[in-house]
Amino acid sequence: MLGNKIITLTTDFGYRDSYVGTMKGVILSQHRDVTIVDITHGITSHSVLEASFALTGSYAYFPEGTLHVVVVDPGVGGTRRIIYLENSGHRFLAPDNGVLSGMLKDADLIYSIENEEHFLPKVSHTFHGRDIFAPLAAKLCAGLDPAELGPRLEDAYELEWPEPGVEKGSVEGCVLYIDVFGNLVTNIKTSHLTSLSSKATVFLKGDEIGSPRRSYVACETGAVLALINSYGLLEIAVREGSAEQRFSAGTGDEVIVSNLS
Repeated sequence: MLGNKIITLTTDFGYRDSYVGTMKGVILSQHRDVTIVDITHGITSHSVLEASFALTGSYAYFPEGTLHVVVVDPGVGGTRRIIYLENSGHRFLAPDNGVLSGMLKDADLIYSIENEEHFLPKVSHTFHGRDIFAPLAAKLCAGLDPAELGPRLEDAYELEWPEPGVEKGSVEGCVLYIDVFGNLVTNIKTSHLTSLSSKATVFLKGDEIGSPRRSYVACETGAVLALINSYGLLEIAVREGSAEQRFSAGTGDEVIVSNLS
């Protein structure tokens, strides 16, 4: 695959410490002619599922050949592998902990990273983002053949994503992700709702939310609503407020859509 010179970064490093800047310094010191884009560094610490969700919903909006680097790595320094993956014209570099689950189904190839000559000379047990991921990203954008990284793999670790239960007249799912606005993003897709009435009612932990609306402005400020968001997923929100705070909600909380109000 012919790559471009764009590298995206997705981490749980936050914005307080120097970790992200250090990674960028390593990349630029080895290949100055690259564009580095931050998808997010606000992933909840150690949340591989949250990182997978964020990456799956964003990578396709970048040009083909972009290299997406993910460092949400609670197993750093352990036995987990690091993998390189190509899917539908995009390239990914990440720990093999399920963060690339959304790309495995249609993966064109996967390599296990084992050739240490492309790492920094000294590799710590706690900061592989700096010592392994960053120099590899720079070299891949400079034209390194992925076949030099290590052996081919037939598969990689895949997360068990919670799937909604679909029955006649109802769909039972859960809160999958909570964004910075406190919106509760569920695992219920529009395709799961096709058999239900347009007037089907949404319930969160037993509380009635109402039928899905078209947008946030479909109700008054402070009102609770459900809608289909930009990812094509059912979302529960409070206009100009936080559904997370209103309902003391968390990931995994039950969400039901039913024809029976």
